[in-house]
Amino acid sequence: KKRSKGNSIMLDEFTKKAQREAEIVKVQLTQGATAKIKIFEYDFQDLAIKGRTSKGNLLSKYPIRKVSLVSVGKSTLGAMKFWIDEVTGRLNTDERGLFLGAFDTGDQILVINKKGTYLMTEPGQTKRFELKDIAHIKKHEANDVISCIYYDGERKETFAKRFQIETKKLDTDYHFITDHRGSDLLFVTTKLEAKISYKVRIKNKLESHEVDIEPRTRVQSRSTLGTKILGQKVRNVILISSKEPETDQPNADKTLF
Repeated sequence: KKRSKGNSIMLDEFTKKAQREAEIVKVQLTQGATAKIKIFEYDFQDLAIKGRTSKGNLLSKYPIRKVSLVSVGKSTLGAMKFWIDEVTGRLNTDERGLFLGAFDTGDQILVINKKGTYLMTEPGQTKRFELKDIAHIKKHEANDVISCIYYDGERKETFAKRFQIETKKLDTDYHFITDHRGSDLLFVTTKLEAKISYKVRIKNKLESHEVDIEPRTRVQSRSTLGTKILGQKVRNVILISSKEPETDQPNADKTLF
């Protein structure tokens, strides 16, 4: 926060933002200022956190023409831990529901919807999700690989696919299965070495089969069809075994169906 006192500028910092980012700003003095250095940067991380009645630190005794943001840094108070209430779908910091992880500046939540789309979003205590529409939700890690089994309604075939998040725009739905009205997401996970079982009807009889997704499906882009599993729709896709990806957030991963 910037406060003017006569010709000088005072800085103070208190309860600034929910995640306490430490900004770096560029300060430009007026052309008429007698200071030798008329443009310099200031890092708020060097500013001690004080009470709201404090005067703050002296930034400059010379008139200032402009203050502009250079960059937003990491949290000065550490990462904030978020949970999602499994009844209301609201994010909270009160340890209610499923633990999603500790989020610092720039960290995001990965939300995979049952309709075969995903979106990336930033955490916040005002965020609420429709859990009935969600297949998978977790803190996004840079090495996340999404593995899925889906039915292509146009080709009438079942495919397996693995891909990584490459999109940058937040709060935007991205399709990763075909958008035919008959297409259906049957299974999705971010776990490694996922082995699944499924059932298929052959000659009016349900048969059970198993498949390891990783060995037979290489990581490609989200727009690829993937690897064909069967020339018809499979049923009752269930995860049999898997390996947790390396992360500093234990138990911060949840498959909701």
